[in-house]
Amino acid sequence: MYRVKGAPRRMTLGCFPGVSLKLARERARGARAAVQRGEDPVEDKKEEEREQALNGFTASKKDFIEKYAKPKTRRGRRRSASSTGSPFRRGAIAR
Repeated sequence: MYRVKGAPRRMTLGCFPGVSLKLARERARGARAAVQRGEDPVEDKKEEEREQALNGFTASKKDFIEKYAKPKTRRGRRRSASSTGSPFRRGAIAR
């Protein structure tokens, strides 16, 4: 338990079978050092999770476009995304 701007905060280090005592101690040392530097380790962890989720969505979006959203020519070949002017590429979905 620690405080950020006067508010108490609580951080978990992981579940016992999945996290060894040695790893939990290392994580606790790192969190203590971050608090001493004036950082909030819980917010840092949440920010990393948000970035990973966004990267996962971006990768899924690209896969979907490649597989399903590209129109085919008469010969059955797929056109390049630059020639189709796909709304996905134009920013209909945030990048």
